[in-house]
Amino acid sequence: ARAMDAFTLMQALTGSLSANTPERNAAEAALSGLDGAKGYLPCLFAVITSAEVQPAVAQAGSIYLKNLVSKHWSRGNGQQIPGGGERDARGMVVFPEEDKAAVRAGIFEALASSNNQTRGQLVNVLKKIAHYDFPAKMGGLVEQVSGALDAEVQQPERVRAAVLALHALCK
Repeated sequence: ARAMDAFTLMQALTGSLSANTPERNAAEAALSGLDGAKGYLPCLFAVITSAEVQPAVAQAGSIYLKNLVSKHWSRGNGQQIPGGGERDARGMVVFPEEDKAAVRAGIFEALASSNNQTRGQLVNVLKKIAHYDFPAKMGGLVEQVSGALDAEVQQPERVRAAVLALHALCK
């Protein structure tokens, strides 16, 4: 697997929005070619949550992340897959555990700083991850939610993230 590069990933996401069909198809092929690569999930997550990324690109990235998590998150939990953790014996994508851990660790803050274009996708990402990993691998989420609901904090975006996270956990 090649090293993840946020700039190249942003270019591919931008290309995936192109009205030019060959350009869009090439960008989508480049993105799907990265699916199981080590470092891909945290890099995609960083692009989505970066304030420097255009909203439409962040939205495209959040939709792509949601689809990846929905399709592949459950695979490979707790087992080392030969070949670098990229694919299982049937050729299906397996995310490396350290990549999953990075997304789990950052999902609440991403939700707190999300905008209208990415928020719904990130709620769905949290819902899918929590289905498989809460509470065993997401112990810090409860503390983040309760901290955001602390009356002394008074940060509306954190309260909204806490309510959305609670709703995702309970649904």
